[in-house]
Amino acid sequence: MAVQHAQVTVGTTAAELTVADSDAVPGSSVLFVAPASPTLYLGGAGVTAATGVPVPAGQIVTATLAAGDRLFAVVASGSVVVPVLRQGV
Repeated sequence: MAVQHAQVTVGTTAAELTVADSDAVPGSSVLFVAPASPTLYLGGAGVTAATGVPVPAGQIVTATLAAGDRLFAVVASGSVVVPVLRQGV
């Protein structure tokens, strides 16, 4: 399984932390550390700050995904760059 790293800019519209459906394989994973500010909210393609799951500052997030699963993030205002490691792509 390949490992990728990326710097994902997350703003007020959903930004994908994972890879395209065609690139993901069963058991792929994503790992990142939530920024100190602003608060990051996770969810599906339609995630918003009102509907997403808030991630505490500094929290390390690891998610194992099934083929085709996608993870998105937003912030309530402004933007932040989130370093992401992706495995199994």
